[in-house]
Amino acid sequence: MTTDIPSGFGKLDAVRDIRENISSIERASGIYIHYVDESGLKLLEGVTPTDWVQFDNHKLGLVYIGKARNMNERIRWHLGFINTSHSCICHGTLSTLRHSYMANHAGITCLSQQDDLNGFLDQHVYIQYRLTEDYEHAEELMIDEYSPPLNIMGNRNSFIKTNKERRRKIKNAYREAFHC
Repeated sequence: MTTDIPSGFGKLDAVRDIRENISSIERASGIYIHYVDESGLKLLEGVTPTDWVQFDNHKLGLVYIGKARNMNERIRWHLGFINTSHSCICHGTLSTLRHSYMANHAGITCLSQQDDLNGFLDQHVYIQYRLTEDYEHAEELMIDEYSPPLNIMGNRNSFIKTNKERRRKIKNAYREAFHC
């Protein structure tokens, strides 16, 4: 099913464009949505969107809804501008969304492949956001409505179990390799 972009959200942008203009992202609270195009979804094993939008001749699947106290900082975090060292997995400071992309991607198995992960995001992921002071409640309502496959908290999507298991495998491998 293809639907319209949720109301109140700004322009939908490719990650590569956001990365080039990251300073233009506001430093205010809000909610954001990650979409992945059909060819990108083929690389994310078992990730099946529950909602689709049409954008510039691309069919995009909604895979994640997040909240941010500071939109600029949160998007930087997910796109790998900050907290991308190996110790981030051991200490839990890696973006949970970035960890989920890595855990479910057919060809990316560790943080040594940051360039591959960034390439995947730049080529296949689209983001839009809406600023709101009521970001926590707004995110909760949207997760309940759309049940995106990569959200873990407050979500009823059956993929959560698989995602958690894959994320745990990567974390355990890091703990063993880096003794953390």
